Amino acid sequence: MGELRQDDDGFAFSYHADYIGPPLSLSLPVRVGHFHSRTLPPFFASLAPEGWLKMRYSQLQQRDEQDLLGMLIDNGKNLIGAVQLVNIQED
Repeated sequence: MGELRQDDDGFAFSYHADYIGPPLSLSLPVRVGHFHSRTLPPFFASLAPEGWLKMRYSQLQQRDEQDLLGMLIDNGKNLIGAVQLVNIQED
């Protein structure tokens, strides 16, 4: 469906060129190009744990509580809804 990347400037999400389905959210309409944000886009941030569960995940996974993308990747195959996040290693 698409690819979410993190770099020094923040986050970028883009749909794959051949994707012709519904958008992930109204704030991420299907289009050519990428969406850039200094923070994790709200759609993805809303998939991350909150409150005491966020604190517990942080402890168990040895991640900073602010590392929402890391938590999402660690739990990417067991997220709410029909969304999966998979870490793709670059060669």
